[in-house]
Amino acid sequence: MSHIDEDDTGGQLNDNMDEDVNAVVQPSHLSRLQQYANMLEFQRQQLMHVHEALQFNPPMTRIRYRHSTYNGEDWISELLMGHDGRFYDAMGMNKKVFKLLCKEIKQTGCHGDAIQQKIRIQESVVMFLHTIKGHQRHRHAAETFRRSTETISNHVHIMITALRTLAPKYIRPPDFTRVPQWIRKNRYLYPYFKDCIGAINGTIIPAWIPEEDHGKYRCRKGHLSQNVMVACDFDCKFTYVLAGWEGSANDARIFGETLTDPTNTFPWPPEGKYYVVDSAYANVPGFLSPYRGDRYHLPEWIRSNQTPKNARELCSQNIFTTRKRHATVRNVVERSFGILKGKFPIIKGLMPNYTTEFQTDIVIACCVVHNFILEHQKFENVPPAILNPDYIPEPDEDDHTMPLMTTLDTSNVGVREQSGLRDSIASALWADQGGRRQ
Repeated sequence: MSHIDEDDTGGQLNDNMDEDVNAVVQPSHLSRLQQYANMLEFQRQQLMHVHEALQFNPPMTRIRYRHSTYNGEDWISELLMGHDGRFYDAMGMNKKVFKLLCKEIKQTGCHGDAIQQKIRIQESVVMFLHTIKGHQRHRHAAETFRRSTETISNHVHIMITALRTLAPKYIRPPDFTRVPQWIRKNRYLYPYFKDCIGAINGTIIPAWIPEEDHGKYRCRKGHLSQNVMVACDFDCKFTYVLAGWEGSANDARIFGETLTDPTNTFPWPPEGKYYVVDSAYANVPGFLSPYRGDRYHLPEWIRSNQTPKNARELCSQNIFTTRKRHATVRNVVERSFGILKGKFPIIKGLMPNYTTEFQTDIVIACCVVHNFILEHQKFENVPPAILNPDYIPEPDEDDHTMPLMTTLDTSNVGVREQSGLRDSIASALWADQGGRRQ
């Protein structure tokens, strides 16, 4: 048995292991390992870049356009639970009248489609009031109520439809059988105007009109507008509204065609009763106009600072302030317009993105809400100047004299009858003054 040195054995084993490693790690294997290492390094560098990017640019997430948890219902609840003055400033009516209006509109059945959208009647009404009272665009309302502009538009249309349905109920003729309280309690007007049932006049309201129709809707001052004729009683409530006439049409033409077209359902006064009208209209049965050629409009009397010279002028005189009695009676329609335009600024400015027909509906809807408010709460927060019987409105495009209308039956008998009424009023006024004002 041969002897093997221990050191020789160890050296032999190491040599064998080196040979085994060299046999395994061939040049091709080294190349693959290097490629793998390079790939890992590349991925490491990429991850470092991503990490650095995330530090300065957080990942984008989808954000809702309107994500506030405070929505329209919350705002309405806050108003209803809050101060009465704040509610009135926002809605133009007190809380009691608002709730009654919601109930009235709901009973029309027009709000049925909105129920499917899970929008309560109160929110729909406030959307409408917010639009017409503040003259707000739908985008502004959408931000307030956290609703889409399409939803706002739909609900404004629903409310307009409902109010048009209510128009016959709230825009109705006056009581022809009684003497208006406002006249009966005014010793300067009673008994001279005891048979007067209201006043008639027209007003110009700015309008947005398609370009092809600009010619018809351009008023004499060059503005695009619609002409609206109304009758009102002495409580400043509208008893008749005819909206949608072209701005180029004058008051006399509108008045004549209104009376001769039975489809307009004008509330004709019974025999012996009459509306007061201005000098643009004929003095025919049912309509008492002032003497032509005399000072009539209130600003004319103020500028002149003169006393009446005869019974004709005295018939048109209010002796205790601006000296015009006929004008004082007729001035109720100017006060009604003043209240309406002050409460609903949308009808003082343009109404873009609405069709011509819908702009007409807006005017009627505003008149319905105006009457509804006055029927339930009378006058609140109305400027005292407007409530003044001698209120002088700001100059409007329709403040001008026009030729006498010829579309009514102006037979000699009718004209003489109404002229006799006017003369009798003038004579009574003059006699009561003792003929002292020469």
